[in-house]
Amino acid sequence: MAQFTYTVVYEHDPETGQICASVPALDLGSHGSTLEEARAMIREALALHLEGLLEENMPLPGDVQSIERVTVDVAVSTTEGTSV
Repeated sequence: MAQFTYTVVYEHDPETGQICASVPALDLGSHGSTLEEARAMIREALALHLEGLLEENMPLPGDVQSIERVTVDVAVSTTEGTSV
């Protein structure tokens, strides 16, 4: 048994109310009704995906190199009728 670590991103989808989970390095995603469910679903999807790659003797992609939260200043017009 081997262990692999990948970065998972969790986001709330306001349209469906679901929690979307994604593994950017593998372009892999899943979702759940709660964060706990989304965590369980993405772990299962990740394990199955990696097992498939290993069975096919395909290389395992590395995880994302780094994660950064970026804040930017954006000029917002207050002119009536202008959309942002």
